[in-house]
Amino acid sequence: MVCVPASADTPPFAYTVGLFQRFKVPEIILFGLPPEESHEILMKCRDLCKGGEIMRPLHAYEGVLRSPYRLAIREVDPDHYETYFGDAIWFYDGEAFPAIHAYWPDKSGKMPWDDGCDPKVAAVQPRLDHPWPFRGVPVTQLVWTLKPLVRGERPILRVIREEEDEWQLLGDETEIADEDVTQVTLAQAYLRDPTIGKAWPLEPGCVAFRNSKDDPWQFEHDSS
Repeated sequence: MVCVPASADTPPFAYTVGLFQRFKVPEIILFGLPPEESHEILMKCRDLCKGGEIMRPLHAYEGVLRSPYRLAIREVDPDHYETYFGDAIWFYDGEAFPAIHAYWPDKSGKMPWDDGCDPKVAAVQPRLDHPWPFRGVPVTQLVWTLKPLVRGERPILRVIREEEDEWQLLGDETEIADEDVTQVTLAQAYLRDPTIGKAWPLEPGCVAFRNSKDDPWQFEHDSS
């Protein structure tokens, strides 16, 4: 098992390496828990697999978490492997392997995708079951942007990736009011406007820009 500590943009996570080799079942990733707790849960999952269980996406499993809570399973889209499964990619030496994401509920039993789920529980369990154009960038990458853009009132026309790997999503504004500045995750911004995915790949120190939401992105070095 590999444990990765939390960073500024990513909650802690842990994942297995070798389940697919030994038992022909997917590797498992788990977010948002301390290493000791992650280890205990993943080893229980390992024991289920060792006993012949195949943990399937869109199913929930009892007996892993403290009763009455269940562990829910979703498939991990391969677009996320580069960001989260580095040691497994090395272990399998470029060969394909499947992976699933195990989600734990809040105290009321709600999962991150359920209405009313504790926001703190949802925030530390990013969704990896969807395609992701920003290869190598975590879905929880924080970006600076403006509230009118988040609300969809104006289009995102500039995507800036600074040398220090800070991100900005802006429109065509010439002046920015302090009260409009906010931070969201890159996944939240992408969900609001999937066309920003076409601004990838964007190297650090570069900016992608367009004149309108329907125009293609152009790229240049950020000289600001």
